Amino acid sequence: MKNKIPEWLSNFPTIGFAFFAIAVLITITYFFMLATAGKRTKKFIFASAKETVYFDIATRFVAFGLVFFAFYAIINWIGKAAIYHIFGAGFFSIIIGVAFGYAFWAIVKYYYPFVLEKRLDKIRFKPMKSKAGNPMRLLNEEEEDEYMTPAMIEEEDNHIADYDIWVDEKTGEKVVEKYDMLFHALVCEKCNYRTMRDLREEVVKEASASEEGLIVKHYKCTYCGHSKTQDLKVAALG
Repeated sequence: MKNKIPEWLSNFPTIGFAFFAIAVLITITYFFMLATAGKRTKKFIFASAKETVYFDIATRFVAFGLVFFAFYAIINWIGKAAIYHIFGAGFFSIIIGVAFGYAFWAIVKYYYPFVLEKRLDKIRFKPMKSKAGNPMRLLNEEEEDEYMTPAMIEEEDNHIADYDIWVDEKTGEKVVEKYDMLFHALVCEKCNYRTMRDLREEVVKEASASEEGLIVKHYKCTYCGHSKTQDLKVAALG
């Protein structure tokens, strides 16, 4: 005859759902904070510094929720709740939660930095319009030196900061955006250290009202010296 399963186990699915709800709330909170961060430079910094942190915390809560669901499912499958059944179910439930957490850690470490980089590029290179409503043009490395101070040029040369300069060629309006590059580094695909830094971007093709533009980004690993380029499409201005 099967042992009666304790009533307190019936609360485990509810606890699991509570952890899932917290994970969803954390994710929603992050995207709300990103949407209300202000101008694109602040959004860029916020996403670069906080996105993986928020997602990591959210996934930990999902892992905790899975532990409770797995424990409940295993006990119900066994149909007994003797002390050794509880310890066994707890052991395998924790393994499931840890396995999920480790899988996400591996994704964050080796894959997600490249996904995040694409998201950051969309934030940074989103077409801009001037106060007059005219499309602004992003200057290339050679053109922007005319609008930069010696201190700004030195910061770029030392990879401390990267500046984007947008110009409305009809009104002459200029917008200078600064991106702090000290905290922003990618995982190098060769040495696997987070030391791949954005050196410069090259405007190959200007975006028009009907056609996409093209920017080539140049990266170099400060640890092993590995370098690479990445093509980035810029949305049409229309």
